Amino acid sequence: MSATEADFADYFRQHHPDVVRFVVRRINDREVAMEIASDVFRITWRAHRERELPDRGWLFATARNLIGNEYRRRKRVRALVEKAAASVIPDNPTDDDGRIAAVLARLPERHAEVLRLAYWDELSGEEMATVLGCSTNAVWIRLTRARSAAQKILEVLDA
Repeated sequence: MSATEADFADYFRQHHPDVVRFVVRRINDREVAMEIASDVFRITWRAHRERELPDRGWLFATARNLIGNEYRRRKRVRALVEKAAASVIPDNPTDDDGRIAAVLARLPERHAEVLRLAYWDELSGEEMATVLGCSTNAVWIRLTRARSAAQKILEVLDA
């Protein structure tokens, strides 16, 4: 019996919470975990719509592979951030340069990235939206949140 849309919807409702819990325990980021769980079911639909739907073990194995991809992505991002930080910190840093580097190192990557795009690369809102793959309005919201987070870190560093 092949998987119909109704069968798949039931299958999704039955197994989705378990897959999300499995991923959240390994990723510690609910938003990313939800994306990975969605990818698991997208892959499942493509691979099994002409056949019987797989058991939970197959779902968890697929999730585990996608989690590995996420770990590798995070490792690449960290390496790029470290390389970028090393290339922009001047040979004779001022106190402000050190503070900026300290703030960027403590910020979540999504905040640090939007601040770098705005202030180091001096991109416009539209250009940042293109780079980040979101709307211009979303860029301004992200930038506001990043500034607020940076200010809080500065206050802690200055205390």
